[in-house]
Amino acid sequence: MKKKILIIHTILWSHYKGAVFSELYKLVKEKVYDLKVIHIAINGKGRKTLGDVDKTLHKYPYEVLFETSFEETNLFSRSIKLLKSFFKEKPDVIAIPGWNDFPYCLLAFISKILGKKIILQNDSTYEDRPRKFYKELPKKRACQHFS
Repeated sequence: MKKKILIIHTILWSHYKGAVFSELYKLVKEKVYDLKVIHIAINGKGRKTLGDVDKTLHKYPYEVLFETSFEETNLFSRSIKLLKSFFKEKPDVIAIPGWNDFPYCLLAFISKILGKKIILQNDSTYEDRPRKFYKELPKKRACQHFS
């Protein structure tokens, strides 16, 4: 039986993520994995003026929870819809897009309790901004809880 990978992502609009997820899907679909991406919203508020979503870039199974911008969703609705998707999909592995939003932390916590593998997606680099020890230590501790 194939293992299920569930990737949570903020918005469908991201062209480069569409390419990344499409390539990842090509790599895993022949293997022992099923992959699905849950996009929380269509776009971000600041991207509305950049054009519509080019759905031809997204060649992988996905679902969009809100047909609006991410900023127009609320914490409670995001939490409920993500939890419903998680329990519907029953993933073996879940990738979450950070720890900056309560629903992501909730999914990580539940996944940990259920013995799922948890991947933390992080797009920042060491060069993004000066690092301060007192800020980095909690991040280091938090990262220890991910697979």
